[in-house]
Amino acid sequence: MTTSSGSSGGKGRMKASIGSGIRPPRFRISTSPPRKRLEEDSDSSARRFEMRIDEEGGARRSRWPGPSSHDSTVSPDHHLKMPPQQVVSKSYNKHECPVSDYCNQLTIQQEPVQIELQRETLAKHEMGRMLGAPEHFIRLIKGKKALDVGTFTGGSALAWALALPADGQVVSMDVSHAALNSIGKPILQKAPEALKKIDFRLAPALETLDSLIASGASGTFDFAFIDADKTAYPEYYAKTMTLLRSGGVILVDNALRGGKVALPEKDESCTAIDACNRQIFADTNSNSFLINVGDGLHVAFKA
Repeated sequence: MTTSSGSSGGKGRMKASIGSGIRPPRFRISTSPPRKRLEEDSDSSARRFEMRIDEEGGARRSRWPGPSSHDSTVSPDHHLKMPPQQVVSKSYNKHECPVSDYCNQLTIQQEPVQIELQRETLAKHEMGRMLGAPEHFIRLIKGKKALDVGTFTGGSALAWALALPADGQVVSMDVSHAALNSIGKPILQKAPEALKKIDFRLAPALETLDSLIASGASGTFDFAFIDADKTAYPEYYAKTMTLLRSGGVILVDNALRGGKVALPEKDESCTAIDACNRQIFADTNSNSFLINVGDGLHVAFKA
């Protein structure tokens, strides 16, 4: 296993290799008959990474090589039966790992209005699983101003607003407010103190970011969350970095795109995400780390 933490310009690259060239021993406890277990192990070790997504909205199945493969099949409505935190934490909705469940239960504390918005989003919108909000980063850096690139139903903007102090501000941007108006607004109105901190901008996100830069807001924001059109990720990163203060944090969601960024052949969105990941890694003005959790999260701290 190789882990890397990348930054530069005086910041060093760190790469650590554990058991390089040596396959660590596996200890297994199984009630399966020995022959059956041997066949399963042989099959697993021969498998290469594969992922299939039913274009008609059917089950999703992912495989990683080796006997410890994450192998799950999830029905299209499975997310409706799960606790909201399992979806928001972007654990692929597999609900199969007790450790992930344990971490979620002891990390995610949600307000009732957040839970209601998540349930309504999941029940009424086909892209409900786009919800995501690791708001603890705002509290850690004592932020007051946040950029929310990709509004959707307003779930992430709500999370940032709840995490910010009374004088905080969230600028949330999207090319469409259809989901926000039909699902989000009626629920957000139940949290007026949070809602008054949010400035919803209806325009392409790049235009909104450019207008903020033109207005002299560069270097004034504490936090940015990018979860919008994947093909524009490199530009979103560059512009939000301009708007961030030194010590500010950018979170880039869906940074692994279900593992497809690691495949030799990529579609347009995966190519852009891969380019953004490499852009962040090479940026001498940031210290970053790419987390293999959920659908991938790239975290960049502005130097």
